[in-house]
Amino acid sequence: MSLFFVISLGLLGGRLFFYVRLPPSIGCLLLGIALRNIPIINEWLWIHPTWDLLLGKLSFAVLLVRCCLGIDLSTVITTPVVLLALGGLAPLLESTAICLAAHLIFAFPLGISLIFGLLLGATSQAVIIPSLLNLQNKNLGTDKGIPSLIVACASIDNLLLVILYSVIQKFVFSPEAPVEIILATIGEVVASVLVGNLLGWLLWWFPRRGDTYTHLARTILLVSLCVALLFSSVRLNVEFAGVISLVTTCLTAIRMWRVDSEKKTFIEEKTFATFWNLIFQPILFVMFGMKFDIPNTSGQTVAIGLAILGIGVGIRALAVILLTLCSGLSFAEQLVFVGSFFPKATIQAVLAPSIVLAASGWLDLLPYSQMILAICVVSILITAPLGQLFLDVCAPQLLRKDFVQSVNITPSGGYYGSSKIDQDGFDPSLGQGGYVSYNELKSSLERERQERQQQRAQDSHQMENVWSGGNNGIPIEDQARDYERYVDQRLKNPSNARDDLPVIVSSPPPQVERFPTPSFMKKPPPSQNSPSFQRF
Repeated sequence: MSLFFVISLGLLGGRLFFYVRLPPSIGCLLLGIALRNIPIINEWLWIHPTWDLLLGKLSFAVLLVRCCLGIDLSTVITTPVVLLALGGLAPLLESTAICLAAHLIFAFPLGISLIFGLLLGATSQAVIIPSLLNLQNKNLGTDKGIPSLIVACASIDNLLLVILYSVIQKFVFSPEAPVEIILATIGEVVASVLVGNLLGWLLWWFPRRGDTYTHLARTILLVSLCVALLFSSVRLNVEFAGVISLVTTCLTAIRMWRVDSEKKTFIEEKTFATFWNLIFQPILFVMFGMKFDIPNTSGQTVAIGLAILGIGVGIRALAVILLTLCSGLSFAEQLVFVGSFFPKATIQAVLAPSIVLAASGWLDLLPYSQMILAICVVSILITAPLGQLFLDVCAPQLLRKDFVQSVNITPSGGYYGSSKIDQDGFDPSLGQGGYVSYNELKSSLERERQERQQQRAQDSHQMENVWSGGNNGIPIEDQARDYERYVDQRLKNPSNARDDLPVIVSSPPPQVERFPTPSFMKKPPPSQNSPSFQRF
């Protein structure tokens, strides 16, 4: 009953914040904080710890699958430098800055500082994706693929930091010797990658492609395998291996699914987005807010959290600007990247409670883990609404609109399906000197239209010549063969095909009937007294 009540209130709170153009996760988080800190409601609500752990792991699995769906391996292969710099190096620099600030300035233990840095450095996809889709629908920044590039970088960011977090957590909270942990970690990585590749390869063939319910079956199988991998790894006490195998399975399967179907993975992405928005996001953030106890949170903790967060965000902003200096992005577009990586929410809500749970057997680390949880709550409340406000208000002013006109331009015999002209009048299809004015573009399109009309008229004229039998007495069969050769040459080389066919060049076709009509079958012209003539 308590769980149903929490889910219902989470959906309501998230929807209300969505209507006022704020992240729904903030509404769910504030609702959870209120449920925890109102004494009457807190005494009445009780959720079993097993359910808490179960729902947290399910939310974690759905989040990892969504991160994998946001990565296109072909894009990573074609543009690896920018993606790895912004999605890999920049978050690592932010995590390092947070770790050093927590350890050197605020005297956190080194192991907890490493975990804290990896946890707080992750970007929230749940906050930025709706705003980025809105920018993409308005054709803002799409000439350089900025919205899709940010989503891919955020996905790589989340996966990288989650994997490193799992490794460091195993070192910090394990009583085993470091050498044993290193050897066990290497073995787990190799085994999990092999298992993930095998399961992903099986998903290439099962279910069979082209069936009516292929996408539904793929979604069900992917959910089942990912949940099974994650929970079995928890049971075997190798949670890190479960994360690696889950990510490998998803990436391997999705790589083929994007090729063998016209709809690619759009249906799977939409299904997991619906799962997240309607079920797991309300549960995750409401239950995360219920772990935040305001009376036990001091102002000093909040101040420390804000200072560490400011250091990390500042280092990442500087890193993003420096790493994109040679990427062809303007300073305004660099600011959009900086603002997109600012929000924190999902990874923090998923993994912060696990730190408290893991530190429950370590009395010296438990206070720091509780402080980290409180700092994560404060960081979500501050960064998520500010990040979405920046993307909704400032980003449309910073990005250039990509004007797209569907035209057929054939300079030098080439063919272009569309010409993209941005607001500065730049046409990428025209090469380096591609700046054109509107009047030049209009006159170019008008010339192309006239040339196409003339070509159609000549084609029609030549076709009439071929089938009328009036082209200098050349037999019909020869003219048809020559016309076929002319068409083939024109398809191969449109600019020179006309000059290679001297046979079909012609004057207006003579009005000669190929098979004369007998005189007795010809109708006489209507007289002026006939009814048919009088009607007109």
